[in-house]
Amino acid sequence: MAFFIRSMILETIILGIIQLYFPIVLIYYYIVLLIFRKNRSKEESSLSGLLNFVFLIILITAIITFILALKGYLFFNVVYVAELILVPFTLIYTIGRYKLLNLEFRIRKNIQYILISGLWKIFLISVIIFCITLIAKLNIYIPNLHFTGTTIEVLEKPLSSQMTDIYQNVFMIIVAIAGAFVFRYINKIGQKFLDKKYYRTRFDYRRASQEFSEILDKTISLEELSKNIITELVELVYLKKAGIIFYRNEESVITSYFHGFTNHSLTEYCKVTASKQIDNIKLYNKEFQVDYIYEPMKEIYKKCEFRYVIPIRSKDKIIGSLMVGDKMSETPYNREDIEFLNLISGQISVAVENVFLYEKLTQQERIKHELDLARKIQLASLPLNIPFVSGLDVSGISIPAHEVGGDFYDYLHRNGYLTVIVGDVSGKGTSAALYMSKAQGIMRTLHEFDLSPKELLIRSNQLLYKYLEKNSFITAICSQFDTKNKEIIISRAGHLPVYYYNGQTKDLAVIQPKGIVLGMTKSNLFDCHIEERHLHYNTDDIFLFVTDGVLDARNSFGYEYQSERLMKILKKNVGNSSEIIRNEILLSLKEFTSDFEQFDDMTIVVIKAL
Repeated sequence: MAFFIRSMILETIILGIIQLYFPIVLIYYYIVLLIFRKNRSKEESSLSGLLNFVFLIILITAIITFILALKGYLFFNVVYVAELILVPFTLIYTIGRYKLLNLEFRIRKNIQYILISGLWKIFLISVIIFCITLIAKLNIYIPNLHFTGTTIEVLEKPLSSQMTDIYQNVFMIIVAIAGAFVFRYINKIGQKFLDKKYYRTRFDYRRASQEFSEILDKTISLEELSKNIITELVELVYLKKAGIIFYRNEESVITSYFHGFTNHSLTEYCKVTASKQIDNIKLYNKEFQVDYIYEPMKEIYKKCEFRYVIPIRSKDKIIGSLMVGDKMSETPYNREDIEFLNLISGQISVAVENVFLYEKLTQQERIKHELDLARKIQLASLPLNIPFVSGLDVSGISIPAHEVGGDFYDYLHRNGYLTVIVGDVSGKGTSAALYMSKAQGIMRTLHEFDLSPKELLIRSNQLLYKYLEKNSFITAICSQFDTKNKEIIISRAGHLPVYYYNGQTKDLAVIQPKGIVLGMTKSNLFDCHIEERHLHYNTDDIFLFVTDGVLDARNSFGYEYQSERLMKILKKNVGNSSEIIRNEILLSLKEFTSDFEQFDDMTIVVIKAL
């Protein structure tokens, strides 16, 4: 018996010495590590980080194992063996992780997750078994207490063996229940950590869809939209790589955004082959694998490690495509993942339409602002003040049909002469306004050379013929008043005639010299077809200049205003000032057209001799 006891003690001491050998080696390793720590590079420090951590855990565990082994808890031999097995696995992982020794091997994350989760379960089970074994060996002291239900009695004698067994069993049950809750909590924390580490956390797709909608509602530009979509999608689904492309009118790429790489060649290729991409995407109503893309694009997508393409449609038109790569967990896409991607593609299409609408409204507002500014500039180019000319009562107005127009009039006063010019550019809107400004500038410049009305129009035609488009032209009428001699010279370039009221005879006449439009023909033909008309005028004579927008004004029945109605209003108001005559004509036009939309510019100039 004594021999057996001595053998057990000797075996325990030898085992303790053997177990102590490994901690001594580890302590020596750390001493050497500290001595040469300053000479290590940053790369070497990062590579040895995992090994240092594992060795430290092994060192602490080995020391505890040694101490407990000396006390007879030989179960820790299993733990000791596990520590030894952990070392080569750590070395293998470090070599594979950092591609040392020119070796490259890798286990997919989903396999890693399964293995580590299994090891975690085994570890917990081992700890539970150890705890059960440890508790079973404990000699639990039960105090001399007796519970009667309402009181606790302190006994002088020790409890009977039967009562001791009962109390020990109760204690074991309590410890077992508490241990179950503790280990359940530890398992939950550990599993949660692994799920987060390997991107296996499950999330509510409905809540994610709602969050996605909130982000899309805040976006006002396609560039910002594409970035927000991919950023949020990567965070929700835990994607390695993702990208999105938006198209305009199924023809060209508007913008694109990619996560996980910066492949400028992909961006440029998408821009060049946008129509082919769209034709290929049109074949599929929902998600499809990149293997079904046409061959050149298929290889590029595979190099970028994309797995699926999700079409983005709006009103049966392809407005974009969403590309997704592997998940961070490296698990295959399940049904919920695919349904979520198809769901957000519909949300994206609505957001894109909203962005298009916002851009359209913004562009319209910008154009409106520019047209308002152009209108102000154009109105400023017209005579702001009525010139004071002795012997003449002058009044004029120009009303564009849109923000800007092609009608113009001008008063050019020089050396006692007043030159009145009224013109009309073919067409309407911005283009007509630009030509109007050019024609007005040319005529103002030429007037500085003291040219006659005929010569002024001839010179203007020479310049305008070079700049106007083939289908564009300008009509104009130029009249020069000599207030000293009460004479007027009229020259016309395809414009409406001058309506003349003779104050002495009370007659209305139409003065219409020959002439063709400006900018349509070369100088020789234009010069041959233009003439001047000289006329002597008297007090109370009235000269009325209008553009075709006045005569062509229509009412809701389709009838035009015409010259007869204009001359009737003029004759009815010959006793009034030029301003009143002008206003009466405008009032007559308003009553005639009622609320019917004005479709052409209208210009009226009234000159009355005093």
